[in-house]
Amino acid sequence: MKKIVFTLFLWGMTSLLLGQDAVEAAVEMYKKQPPVNAVRLTLPGNYKNVSSVLYEKFRTATKSKGRTEKGLTVFTGVVFPEISNKTMDYYYRVDRAAKKDEANSTITMFVSLGNGNFIKSDKYPTEVAKTKAMLEQMKRATKILEMEIALKTQHSVVKDSEKKLSDIQAQQTALEKKIEEIKAEIEKNKKSQADQKTIIDAEKEKATRLDAEIQVLKSLQ
Repeated sequence: MKKIVFTLFLWGMTSLLLGQDAVEAAVEMYKKQPPVNAVRLTLPGNYKNVSSVLYEKFRTATKSKGRTEKGLTVFTGVVFPEISNKTMDYYYRVDRAAKKDEANSTITMFVSLGNGNFIKSDKYPTEVAKTKAMLEQMKRATKILEMEIALKTQHSVVKDSEKKLSDIQAQQTALEKKIEEIKAEIEKNKKSQADQKTIIDAEKEKATRLDAEIQVLKSLQ
């Protein structure tokens, strides 16, 4: 088990080092609709954990719960200071980086001024650069979350191991008590044997006397 955990830790650290940079690209926002400008980042981390970190970041910054819409998490008409002090619309999705890949994720972020006017670096270089920087920071934030999860799991493993040790120690105490009880029973048994031997010797002596008396009586005939 320790070998598996350590291997997973090394894999996570390797993935962190291999994380890609955020890039600007035309991406399909909704199925069967023309692609729009977005910022994408592939980073280490399970997609559920990445999604949790990103959602909490938006929820805290915008004081909004957002909503889900056709596979996207949406925060519309909000101010997200990390990217802009303007009221804007934010759409994003978090997917596995590849099919069945549980160790890496891809974030696709769409930022709009409203009415489907998605920002591009040629007109909004600052906002696009800040979007990239924000997503880059997700690498560290996600790693922290996953290490906290691993730490919680490890604490649970330690707690289970301590309980197992406590149970084993309790078994030892019970066995030692049983040994003492058996020793007491053995001593009691030894005493019973000695007492019984005394009784047997007394009965034998009585039988010897009776036999002697019988022999005397027979000799008088």
